[in-house]
Amino acid sequence: MGLRTAGRALTVAGMLAAAAGAGLVVSPPAWAVGPVNPVLIDIADPANAGFLVFVENDVILEADESEGTMAVGGDVTFRRNYNVMRPASSPTPENVALYVGGGLNFPQAGSGSILRIMGGQARVMDDTTYDAFVGGPGAVAVPPGEAADYIPRLEVQTAQTVAEFTQPVPEVNFDAAFSQYRTLSTEMGQCANTVALTSADGTQLVRPVPSGTQAYLSLTAGTTNVLNVTAAELDGLTSLTFNEPRPGPGTTLLINVTGNFNGSMPNLAGVSSANAPYMLWNFPDATDLEIENSDSLEGTVYAPRADLDWYAHGNIEGNVIARSFDHLSFAGRDVREVHNFPFQGVIDCEPTTEPTTEPTTEPTTEPTTEPTTEPTTEPTTEPTTEPTTEPTTEPTTEPTTDPTTEPTDVGSGGGEQGPGSDYYWSSDGGGGGTGLAAAGGPGAAILAGGALATAAGLLLLLLSGRSSARRPTAPRRP
Repeated sequence: MGLRTAGRALTVAGMLAAAAGAGLVVSPPAWAVGPVNPVLIDIADPANAGFLVFVENDVILEADESEGTMAVGGDVTFRRNYNVMRPASSPTPENVALYVGGGLNFPQAGSGSILRIMGGQARVMDDTTYDAFVGGPGAVAVPPGEAADYIPRLEVQTAQTVAEFTQPVPEVNFDAAFSQYRTLSTEMGQCANTVALTSADGTQLVRPVPSGTQAYLSLTAGTTNVLNVTAAELDGLTSLTFNEPRPGPGTTLLINVTGNFNGSMPNLAGVSSANAPYMLWNFPDATDLEIENSDSLEGTVYAPRADLDWYAHGNIEGNVIARSFDHLSFAGRDVREVHNFPFQGVIDCEPTTEPTTEPTTEPTTEPTTEPTTEPTTEPTTEPTTEPTTEPTTEPTTEPTTDPTTEPTDVGSGGGEQGPGSDYYWSSDGGGGGTGLAAAGGPGAAILAGGALATAAGLLLLLLSGRSSARRPTAPRRP
């Protein structure tokens, strides 16, 4: 290799090494979900403000109760007797059991229906949809213009003033929560499958599993287990039996269900309400969920893009995260309750493939450009003749394409909580773009090495010019 060629190579390599050491060139970050509780996201400031049922838009209540608290971004319509409870073990801001961002829609006169709020207060922001009175042990809300003893009504069974009906709860932010929920739902939906559906003898089932299948599931203890199924497969399963170990502390089960679901959940054998806090049913792309004729669903329904209609004869044993929620009833069908078993597990998983785009929650302070061209002062072609004299000057300027400012330090987190929190969501894996040279890490050595390589390259270029000057001048061709 000639001095000139070696000089060019060293100069370019040195500049790239210096840029990498300064944090201007970053390697693609590792991408993963978690560890995170996707319902709370931040334990210190839960995205759902601690409510069991957390719905972005409207809710319809027919049967028969929620044994946990409820926060609704839109309107609440109740058509029959319905109870909303706040257990003492489930604190919410200001002891609120029902929070309604919109208003109330009452049943027809003469229905005799009462929406009872038990163990906590009610907040209903649109006070044009009701008149409130203090009465009995707490307060009531009735259709506008009606007396305090009117039925149908909303009835708060704990002490509450009329003014408190419209007192906002600052901790409730539906827009912010559902923006995060949709991102997390998508990312969890891309996590690689880690468990297999099998027959009773342990033989792995061929996918997609046919309708009428009785499937079995064996988990790995101490980690996040991921089962990916289609809506058609889930509807076709008659039963899903859990072998040991079962979902529990440290052993979380994430079930990703792709597509809209309109059908029955399988009978879940081998699990109960004790396992429910560690089971999450994620519907990442569903916009419509209609669940009927099902036994109890053990675990949390996580469907931030979907309108959820529940008219099954079993319970939901966990949180409800949905765009809208209709808890319906039908003649001849005993529709059951939402039970207070909030999600307590941790999701920590990796995707099958790297996402094609960066998650929307990536830090926005990374340098917006990287050096995209070779230094413009490098010769672009070999000279057609050797120089006849030594160069009269040495290079006097640095390449003009170097950044003029240091990149902004984006930190090592990239998630919703800091590394000291109990749960830490980091879609960027904590990698890349941290300004290693400024941090005194290995980037400082890379930066120094790059500078030395650049200087050596420039010196070789200079020496190549001097060497050429000492060569006899070749005669020009006629």
